[in-house]
Amino acid sequence: MNVSSLAIDRYKGEIKNRRSEVEAYLALGAKPELAAASCLKQGILSALIPSIDNMKNLGIVWIPGVMTGMLLGGADPMEAASIQIAIFTSIFAAGMIASSLMLHYSTDSFFTKAAQLREDLD
Repeated sequence: MNVSSLAIDRYKGEIKNRRSEVEAYLALGAKPELAAASCLKQGILSALIPSIDNMKNLGIVWIPGVMTGMLLGGADPMEAASIQIAIFTSIFAAGMIASSLMLHYSTDSFFTKAAQLREDLD
């Protein structure tokens, strides 16, 4: 949910910041999806920054729950690390997929039926 919340906030911010670029695309006959594509990409990438930073520190700065429990239980450290990496990768992938789908399906809410950018984006 955190990734999706960050993604929609950044997406909306990018559309507001690049309003003239999006309107230029629309004026040249582009569909709203194409006009907002770069904003959508930036929204997803910005939302994934905390997850990427979290994965960089995995096992070096801190040892997360499952790995700690397995190590205290006497499991092989390599097995514990591989399971923890699989969990973090799954969480990252789920956040990426959820935010991508949410932004893709929310694109229409930023445009009118006549394919014009809404004025009330605030």
